[in-house]
Amino acid sequence: MATTIDRVMLYGMWASPFVRRVELVLKVKGISYEHVEEDLTNKSQDLLLYNPVHKKVPVLLHNDKIIEYIEDTWKSSPSVFPTDPYERAKVRFWANFIDQKILEQLRTVLIKRGEEDIKEMRENLEKLEANTNDIFPSGKPPVVGESMSLLDILMCTYSGVIESLEEALEVKIMDPNKYPLTITWMKAFDSLEIVRETTPSHEKLVSFFKAFGKK
Repeated sequence: MATTIDRVMLYGMWASPFVRRVELVLKVKGISYEHVEEDLTNKSQDLLLYNPVHKKVPVLLHNDKIIEYIEDTWKSSPSVFPTDPYERAKVRFWANFIDQKILEQLRTVLIKRGEEDIKEMRENLEKLEANTNDIFPSGKPPVVGESMSLLDILMCTYSGVIESLEEALEVKIMDPNKYPLTITWMKAFDSLEIVRETTPSHEKLVSFFKAFGKK
């Protein structure tokens, strides 16, 4: 059951994986929140007020303050970080890798649409695939029923995004034969209600990516 601790508001945009990951963390931890959809071509005064420097989403407010660490604020909720310091540091390392080498490269592919950019994306995915044993003690991705970690949340936000981008660009980025563990990891939690609730439709994402390329 969701808990209500004062008022929590999330300013976001439906296609943003950054926003989706915050939504998933809030849902995993059972925190009630209000979603405010932003039009990034016509940003609201609230967004400009609460994020005046970067002027980007997501912005998460709790009692009119920007929350940087949900984990530290709602300590009694299910944790998305391991308690062991070494394992926690490892999660931070791979979270940084996923953001810098997967998400940023996806953005580059969307904007530039070059063969070299797609090649680099595949190389980054190969590194992720090759290090599965380091990421998971069992050497295998999680299964439904296990608690979601921060890395699980990051990865499942890319599942539909990559497939939609492939269709929009008419190119294959992820070969199931080359990245079986990574693809299994991305899709491990697709059947969960909280994941379905925060996942944009495939058709909507494809249309968004196609329109983005025409700008």
